[in-house]
Amino acid sequence: MGRPMEKTKRRSLHFRQDAYTQAFEAHRRYVLKHVSAKYCLWDHFKELDQMELIKSMNLARFTAEMLSSFSLSLGVLKTIELSEYRLFTPKRLLHFRMLFEAIFEHPDSTVWNIFTRIAVTPEFETLRDDILFFVEQYVVNTSKAAMAEKFKIAKKALNNAAGVLM
Repeated sequence: MGRPMEKTKRRSLHFRQDAYTQAFEAHRRYVLKHVSAKYCLWDHFKELDQMELIKSMNLARFTAEMLSSFSLSLGVLKTIELSEYRLFTPKRLLHFRMLFEAIFEHPDSTVWNIFTRIAVTPEFETLRDDILFFVEQYVVNTSKAAMAEKFKIAKKALNNAAGVLM
């Protein structure tokens, strides 16, 4: 009588270990995919000066889409010194303008959530300041009034220390 019970326990243990292994593997693939995407974008950001304009525009739109779908956070921009205007060539400036303009085309709640994701993390304080500087200098001052409204939302979201999402 003890034999069938032992088999059931072993199967149950094997099933739990298998489920744990599958969950761990799925999480590992998820993290690897996002880390790979981040490194890939960083490599492309380094090549912006040599990139064709249409490729740069597509990259800006792709990055904005990744941000708006919450696949990546604005933290992907931490390697870019957005406040260092001396480092900005016309192509780099245009690329990041297109990126923020593409972000601001999304609904208010999406814009809020994109910017709130980096609002509560202390290591992104410099990035938050750089984004505010860049968007105010190069996006809002040279764009339509609609961009100014979206910038107000983004600015409030970056100061949203509680991290409340819409």
